Amino acid sequence: MWILRRVGWVLACALPVTAAAVQSRADSASQILQCCGNSVWTEFPQFVHHDGFAGFQSRVDEYVQVHRRVAARLPPLAVTTNLDDVHRRMDALRARIRAERRERTQGDLFRPEVIARFREVVAGSMTVDDIRNAMEDIDEHVPPGMRPLRINEPLPDDAPFGMVPPALLRALPPLPDELRYMVLSKAILIWDQHADLVVDIAAGVFDAGTYAKPKSKE
Repeated sequence: MWILRRVGWVLACALPVTAAAVQSRADSASQILQCCGNSVWTEFPQFVHHDGFAGFQSRVDEYVQVHRRVAARLPPLAVTTNLDDVHRRMDALRARIRAERRERTQGDLFRPEVIARFREVVAGSMTVDDIRNAMEDIDEHVPPGMRPLRINEPLPDDAPFGMVPPALLRALPPLPDELRYMVLSKAILIWDQHADLVVDIAAGVFDAGTYAKPKSKE
C-alpha cells in the first residue's frame, strides 16, 4: 500500500514546482482526506518531544546545513522534463555532500540511544502484525539481488520507495524538506531526496520479529 517507484518521486522532488502542480497536489490531498476521513490523521499518535531525540535532531540539522551550503554553490535547475538533467544535478549535489561527509559512518545520526527511542515509538504506534504486513508489502516489490543499503550512496537501482506508514510517521521527529524517512530491508532510513543519498540507516528497527513477545513456557 505504501509503495512508490523512485524515478517518479525523484522527478517530482527535484523539479521546480509550478502553481498548477501545487493546485493538483492540493486537490489530490483533499480527495484522499474526503475518502479516508479526517480520522486518518487525528487518530494517529503525534510526535512528542523527548530528550532522547535532542541529539538526533541537532545532527539532522547539521547535515541539512551541509546540504544547503553545497546546494547553494550549484547552478539552479531550470524547469525541465528531461530526467537526465535531473540526474546530473542530483549526481553533482550527492558528490559534493559525500566529499563533506567522507569520514561519517553508519550510526552518525542513529546513535544507539536514538535507535532505542525509535523502537519505542514503533512499538507504541504499530502492532507486530502491522509492522509485518507493511514490511511484506514492501518486500514484495524489492527486485531480486538488490544490493545492500549503504550510507553515503544512492538508493539501489529499482528499489521501491517504502513510505513510512502514517501511524508511525506522525509519531517520529519531523524532518526538514530535504529529507524523508523510508522503510526498506527491515530498516528505517533517512534519505536525502534532492541528492538521492542514504544519509543513515537504523537497521532492524522495522523487523517485526524483534518486537514479537516470546512465547510463554507451558
